[in-house]
Amino acid sequence: MLEEDHIASILNDSEIRNATKELKKSFKDDVAPMLDISDHDFLALVFISPAIAIANSYQDVNIFEEVSINAKARKLSKGDFFIQTDPVAHAIKYFLDNIDKWEDHFYEHLKYIIDIKIDHDKIDNKSSNVIEAFNNSPHDLALVIETFFINEGEIVGEEKEISKKELEKVKLIIEKTGLSYLHPVKLFLNTYKLKE
Repeated sequence: MLEEDHIASILNDSEIRNATKELKKSFKDDVAPMLDISDHDFLALVFISPAIAIANSYQDVNIFEEVSINAKARKLSKGDFFIQTDPVAHAIKYFLDNIDKWEDHFYEHLKYIIDIKIDHDKIDNKSSNVIEAFNNSPHDLALVIETFFINEGEIVGEEKEISKKELEKVKLIIEKTGLSYLHPVKLFLNTYKLKE
């Protein structure tokens, strides 16, 4: 899974940093004018937005999903927020309240970043095993998939049970972030098993 230093590294790219600042300004102006959040922590929110959207598939995030999302937020946040409220966790509330309006904007930004940061020419197109396919591809691809879709303690290649509605959301996110045509991601999708 991506961590704090990965977010900092992504923001070292001036084009990504400027695009992130613009998106943050639009988000704040629209839904959270009083939100105090750094560019780093805002980008962390954008990176966990797929996990939030999947958890919200039924318009109700349960306590286990909330704990998982907050754990991701803490890993990506800048600094140590064990004493005070994590700004990413605080921003999640604004995103959830306005998810229908903002999730596509966040996915577009993720696609923009993925297109810049992941060398698509080095992605495995032949392996039949999902772990092998990710191992033979740029490491950042696996980190992105883990951040978007994997809970702590789960493994990319493990079979995961999911509802039909959640799977539809996963497929939508994969498509909107530009990952749907990548071979390792197609193999990853096959690890989902519909709940009966």
